[in-house]
Amino acid sequence: MAILLGMLVLMVGGWLPLVATVFLGALLMILTGCLSSRQAYSAINWQSLVLIAAMLPAAKAIEKTGGLNLIVEQFVTIIGPWGPGFVLAGLFLLTSVMSLLMSNTATSVILAPVAFQTAQSLGVQPEAFLMTVALAASTAFATPMASPVNTLVMSTGGYRFVDYLKLGLPLQFLIFVLTMIVVPLFFPFSV
Repeated sequence: MAILLGMLVLMVGGWLPLVATVFLGALLMILTGCLSSRQAYSAINWQSLVLIAAMLPAAKAIEKTGGLNLIVEQFVTIIGPWGPGFVLAGLFLLTSVMSLLMSNTATSVILAPVAFQTAQSLGVQPEAFLMTVALAASTAFATPMASPVNTLVMSTGGYRFVDYLKLGLPLQFLIFVLTMIVVPLFFPFSV
Protein backbone atom coordinates (compact mmCIF):
# COMPACT_ATOMS: atom_id res chain seq x y z
CA MET A 1 0.00 0.00 0.00
CA ALA A 2 2.88 2.37 0.80
CA ILE A 3 4.43 1.80 -2.63
CA LEU A 4 1.09 2.39 -4.34
CA LEU A 5 0.51 5.56 -2.32
CA GLY A 6 4.04 6.77 -3.08
CA MET A 7 3.50 6.09 -6.77
CA LEU A 8 0.27 8.09 -6.75
CA VAL A 9 1.94 11.00 -4.95
CA LEU A 10 4.74 11.03 -7.56
CA MET A 11 2.20 10.91 -10.39
CA VAL A 12 0.05 13.72 -9.01
CA GLY A 13 3.09 15.81 -8.08
CA GLY A 14 4.58 15.40 -11.54
CA TRP A 15 8.12 14.97 -10.19
CA LEU A 16 8.80 12.05 -12.53
CA PRO A 17 7.37 11.11 -15.92
CA LEU A 18 4.37 8.75 -15.60
CA VAL A 19 6.17 5.84 -17.27
CA ALA A 20 9.16 6.19 -14.95
CA THR A 21 6.87 6.41 -11.91
CA VAL A 22 4.98 3.24 -12.81
CA PHE A 23 8.21 1.41 -13.62
CA LEU A 24 9.71 2.49 -10.29
CA GLY A 25 6.59 1.29 -8.46
CA ALA A 26 6.71 -2.09 -10.20
CA LEU A 27 10.42 -2.43 -9.49
CA LEU A 28 9.92 -1.61 -5.80
CA MET A 29 7.10 -4.19 -5.60
CA ILE A 30 9.50 -6.87 -6.85
CA LEU A 31 12.49 -5.73 -4.75
CA THR A 32 10.46 -5.64 -1.52
CA GLY A 33 8.95 -9.07 -2.17
CA CYS A 34 5.37 -7.86 -2.55
CA LEU A 35 5.40 -9.48 -5.97
CA SER A 36 7.65 -12.18 -7.36
CA SER A 37 9.28 -11.69 -10.74
CA ARG A 38 7.26 -14.65 -12.01
CA GLN A 39 4.00 -13.01 -10.91
CA ALA A 40 5.04 -9.74 -12.52
CA TYR A 41 5.93 -11.52 -15.76
CA SER A 42 2.63 -13.42 -15.87
CA ALA A 43 0.66 -10.20 -15.20
CA ILE A 44 1.84 -8.68 -18.49
CA ASN A 45 -0.88 -8.72 -21.12
CA TRP A 46 1.24 -10.06 -23.97
CA GLN A 47 -1.58 -9.90 -26.53
CA SER A 48 -1.97 -6.16 -26.03
CA LEU A 49 1.77 -5.62 -26.02
CA VAL A 50 2.24 -7.46 -29.32
CA LEU A 51 -0.81 -5.75 -30.82
CA ILE A 52 0.47 -2.29 -29.91
CA ALA A 53 3.95 -3.18 -31.17
CA ALA A 54 2.44 -4.28 -34.48
CA MET A 55 0.05 -1.34 -34.82
CA LEU A 56 2.63 1.37 -34.17
CA PRO A 57 4.50 0.69 -37.45
CA ALA A 58 1.14 0.50 -39.27
CA ALA A 59 0.14 3.89 -37.85
CA LYS A 60 3.57 5.26 -38.78
CA ALA A 61 3.14 3.89 -42.32
CA ILE A 62 -0.22 5.65 -42.63
CA GLU A 63 1.50 8.87 -41.58
CA LYS A 64 4.56 8.45 -43.88
CA THR A 65 2.54 7.59 -46.99
CA GLY A 66 0.33 10.64 -46.61
CA GLY A 67 -2.72 8.61 -45.63
CA LEU A 68 -2.97 10.42 -42.31
CA ASN A 69 -3.04 13.82 -44.00
CA LEU A 70 -5.68 12.58 -46.45
CA ILE A 71 -7.89 11.28 -43.63
CA VAL A 72 -7.51 14.48 -41.61
CA GLU A 73 -8.14 16.71 -44.64
CA GLN A 74 -11.35 14.86 -45.51
CA PHE A 75 -12.50 14.84 -41.89
CA VAL A 76 -11.87 18.57 -41.48
CA THR A 77 -13.32 19.44 -44.91
CA ILE A 78 -16.56 17.57 -44.30
CA ILE A 79 -17.19 18.26 -40.59
CA GLY A 80 -14.78 21.11 -39.78
CA PRO A 81 -16.99 24.00 -40.93
CA TRP A 82 -19.53 23.13 -38.24
CA GLY A 83 -17.00 23.72 -35.48
CA PRO A 84 -14.82 21.68 -33.11
CA GLY A 85 -17.81 20.29 -31.20
CA PHE A 86 -19.15 18.58 -34.32
CA VAL A 87 -15.67 17.34 -35.21
CA LEU A 88 -15.40 15.92 -31.69
CA ALA A 89 -18.75 14.14 -32.18
CA GLY A 90 -17.67 12.79 -35.56
CA LEU A 91 -14.41 11.54 -34.07
CA PHE A 92 -16.31 9.81 -31.26
CA LEU A 93 -18.66 8.10 -33.71
CA LEU A 94 -15.83 7.00 -36.02
CA THR A 95 -13.81 5.61 -33.12
CA SER A 96 -16.82 3.91 -31.58
CA VAL A 97 -17.75 2.18 -34.83
CA MET A 98 -14.16 1.07 -35.43
CA SER A 99 -13.91 -0.34 -31.91
CA LEU A 100 -16.91 -2.55 -32.64
CA LEU A 101 -14.97 -4.18 -35.46
CA MET A 102 -11.45 -4.34 -34.06
CA SER A 103 -9.77 -4.15 -30.67
CA ASN A 104 -9.99 -0.91 -28.75
CA THR A 105 -6.20 -0.81 -28.45
CA ALA A 106 -5.72 -0.98 -32.21
CA THR A 107 -8.46 1.59 -32.75
CA SER A 108 -6.79 3.99 -30.30
CA VAL A 109 -3.36 3.55 -31.88
CA ILE A 110 -4.77 4.22 -35.36
CA LEU A 111 -7.05 7.15 -34.49
CA ALA A 112 -4.97 9.02 -31.87
CA PRO A 113 -2.72 10.56 -34.57
CA VAL A 114 -5.83 11.45 -36.59
CA ALA A 115 -7.31 13.19 -33.53
CA PHE A 116 -4.09 15.07 -32.86
CA GLN A 117 -3.63 16.22 -36.47
CA THR A 118 -7.31 17.17 -36.73
CA ALA A 119 -7.04 19.36 -33.62
CA GLN A 120 -3.91 21.01 -35.01
CA SER A 121 -5.53 21.70 -38.37
CA LEU A 122 -8.51 23.29 -36.58
CA GLY A 123 -6.19 25.35 -34.39
CA VAL A 124 -7.52 23.95 -31.11
CA GLN A 125 -5.97 22.11 -28.17
CA PRO A 126 -5.65 18.35 -28.89
CA GLU A 127 -6.45 17.04 -25.39
CA ALA A 128 -10.24 16.95 -25.88
CA PHE A 129 -9.83 15.06 -29.16
CA LEU A 130 -7.39 12.55 -27.71
CA MET A 131 -9.57 11.95 -24.64
CA THR A 132 -12.59 11.44 -26.90
CA VAL A 133 -10.72 8.78 -28.87
CA ALA A 134 -9.75 7.03 -25.61
CA LEU A 135 -13.32 7.07 -24.30
CA ALA A 136 -14.95 6.11 -27.60
CA ALA A 137 -12.54 3.22 -28.14
CA SER A 138 -13.75 1.80 -24.84
CA THR A 139 -17.42 1.75 -25.86
CA ALA A 140 -17.43 -1.58 -27.66
CA PHE A 141 -20.71 -2.79 -26.18
CA ALA A 142 -22.87 -3.50 -29.23
CA THR A 143 -21.19 -6.60 -30.66
CA PRO A 144 -19.88 -9.77 -29.04
CA MET A 145 -16.63 -9.74 -31.02
CA ALA A 146 -15.67 -6.18 -30.06
CA SER A 147 -14.10 -7.23 -26.78
CA PRO A 148 -12.81 -10.49 -25.29
CA VAL A 149 -15.07 -9.88 -22.29
CA ASN A 150 -18.13 -9.64 -24.54
CA THR A 151 -17.14 -12.89 -26.24
CA LEU A 152 -16.51 -14.70 -22.96
CA VAL A 153 -19.92 -13.93 -21.50
CA MET A 154 -21.85 -14.68 -24.70
CA SER A 155 -21.94 -18.47 -24.41
CA THR A 156 -21.95 -18.53 -20.61
CA GLY A 157 -24.91 -16.15 -20.36
CA GLY A 158 -26.72 -17.62 -23.35
CA TYR A 159 -26.70 -14.24 -25.10
CA ARG A 160 -27.44 -13.70 -28.77
CA PHE A 161 -25.97 -11.08 -31.10
CA VAL A 162 -29.19 -9.04 -30.91
CA ASP A 163 -28.89 -8.88 -27.09
CA TYR A 164 -25.66 -6.92 -27.46
CA LEU A 165 -27.35 -4.51 -29.87
CA LYS A 166 -30.36 -3.97 -27.59
CA LEU A 167 -28.28 -3.08 -24.56
CA GLY A 168 -25.03 -1.93 -26.16
CA LEU A 169 -26.33 0.75 -28.51
CA PRO A 170 -28.25 2.72 -25.84
CA LEU A 171 -25.22 2.49 -23.55
CA GLN A 172 -22.94 3.74 -26.34
CA PHE A 173 -25.35 6.61 -27.00
CA LEU A 174 -25.38 7.53 -23.30
CA ILE A 175 -21.58 7.60 -23.18
CA PHE A 176 -21.54 9.65 -26.39
CA VAL A 177 -23.83 12.29 -24.85
CA LEU A 178 -21.84 12.37 -21.59
CA THR A 179 -18.54 12.63 -23.48
CA MET A 180 -19.82 15.54 -25.57
CA ILE A 181 -20.82 17.37 -22.39
CA VAL A 182 -17.98 16.51 -20.01
CA VAL A 183 -14.85 16.37 -22.19
CA PRO A 184 -15.06 20.00 -23.43
CA LEU A 185 -15.57 21.14 -19.83
CA PHE A 186 -12.39 19.45 -18.59
CA PHE A 187 -10.38 19.91 -21.79
CA PRO A 188 -11.40 23.22 -23.42
CA PHE A 189 -10.71 23.70 -27.12
CA SER A 190 -8.76 26.93 -26.57
CA VAL A 191 -6.00 27.72 -24.11
